[in-house]
Amino acid sequence: MSQAIALTVLGGFLGAGKTTVLNHLLQAPHGLRLMVLVNDFGAVNIDASLIQSVSGDGVISLRNGCVCCSMGGELMNALMAIEKQATNLDGLIIEGSGVSDPNKIAQIGALGQGFALQSIITIVDAAAVLEQCEDRHTGDMVKTQIAAAHMILLNKIDLVDEARRKQVLAWLHETAPGVPVFAGSNGQFDWTLLLSRKGQHAFPSQSQSPSAGGADTGLFAGRQATAPAAYSFESYSFDNAGAFDEQRLRAAFSQMPAPVLRAKGIVLLGPEKKSCVLHYVRGQRVSLEPAMPTIAAGPLVFVGTTELDKVALQDALRQAVLA
Repeated sequence: MSQAIALTVLGGFLGAGKTTVLNHLLQAPHGLRLMVLVNDFGAVNIDASLIQSVSGDGVISLRNGCVCCSMGGELMNALMAIEKQATNLDGLIIEGSGVSDPNKIAQIGALGQGFALQSIITIVDAAAVLEQCEDRHTGDMVKTQIAAAHMILLNKIDLVDEARRKQVLAWLHETAPGVPVFAGSNGQFDWTLLLSRKGQHAFPSQSQSPSAGGADTGLFAGRQATAPAAYSFESYSFDNAGAFDEQRLRAAFSQMPAPVLRAKGIVLLGPEKKSCVLHYVRGQRVSLEPAMPTIAAGPLVFVGTTELDKVALQDALRQAVLA
């Protein structure tokens, strides 16, 4: 391989809009040959099925992406395969799971000899980030993801007023001093910023990672984010071979308990079995959008805290299934 492959790590908490940003990026007229690695959390990789690989270079899915140190072997194997097989590849994008540390993913990428770290990009939900950082279950992870960033994309600004936007921007600049922040909505950002080749970054070392308990040096100098060695998240997959009643399904999500942080999947609705992409983030209304015909329906994947009552959740969903 004559030239190192530019590696971009895309991070951000559950529901921030990583997959939407990635879809827009892959469809942009950049003319680059890109490969995507999707590191999702849970037994079923929903994000990989939602990504449209316009570049034609494929999507590689990695499961159970919450703890990257335990995923290191599989991720390393994927990187080695890309090094050996990829020809004339301009870049590799790794979309981390919503409960993964993008800095840890970049550290694993450093083990591959054929990659150069372009940037770590963290996507932030303007409507939810302040509350997420105050939550005892999610705060450390969100701060860790922000602390890892070379660039921050403030998504969903269309969902907040001007006062909230200024408040979030001020908080981000205080939390991650010197890190550029770009605001946008619906996952749409200038692709030239995301794929800029103006300089590269050194791969982070273990001592630079807040989640590794190291000193605040290098990328993390002056940052406030610290994180415990392990995070407490669980996933649950609800298999339904039939269809849901849309009204009852919406009602179930309107009463979703607080331990449920995110739900995502392709579901069938009504007697006509209309295929839809379901997306839910705690504190927001469930979204049901028409799915592409090529995407098959499958399990609903939930991510929550360790207080998630899987039996109660299963009962609530079963009541929304059409007889």
